[in-house]
Amino acid sequence: MDENELVGVTLVKKKVYSCQMLKIASRGGYVHAATENELSCHHERFVFGMGLLQDIHFKNHMKYVKTKDIAKRWFIENLPKTKCIGIAVGPLSKIHFRPDLVFLPVNTWQATRCIHAYTYENGENLSFLMGSGALPCAYGAVYTYNTGKPNLVSACSGARIYGKFEKNDLSFFISFKDLDKFINGLKETHKK
Repeated sequence: MDENELVGVTLVKKKVYSCQMLKIASRGGYVHAATENELSCHHERFVFGMGLLQDIHFKNHMKYVKTKDIAKRWFIENLPKTKCIGIAVGPLSKIHFRPDLVFLPVNTWQATRCIHAYTYENGENLSFLMGSGALPCAYGAVYTYNTGKPNLVSACSGARIYGKFEKNDLSFFISFKDLDKFINGLKETHKK
């Protein structure tokens, strides 16, 4: 939200997708950042508040919905959005900033364990939000940032193509403020 949060974090050298950044950080261990100038996807620039809603958004979304009006309504009313100037990602062990979110790339069993861990302390039910575009940037990062609630999301076609998410990959997002609770829940449920 503030340029100071990007100080000391290397901006990516070429155009990149935020889902690519997550995979690179989780597999390669890199800490890196991107602003609107480095983000490739017009959808993510819109959901992160770095770009305006344009006709190309609706045209691209027509493969998932019946009419252009439905596509417009989805973007305006249903798609989680925020306003930031950049994103920074990296493994928790290597970052020097306090993150807002934790992203965990998971398969279905690991997702189940994440749910066990998150609900260990209070047994609450979790509801996960997804929409027709299945954008992990919106439904994972932005939704969790805006609400403080965890979300389990699949990958959009861009995340599969450019972010190298496999067909069975899921993403579990939680607020960083819940990390200690989550880790304790994971340890305690593992013991049992």
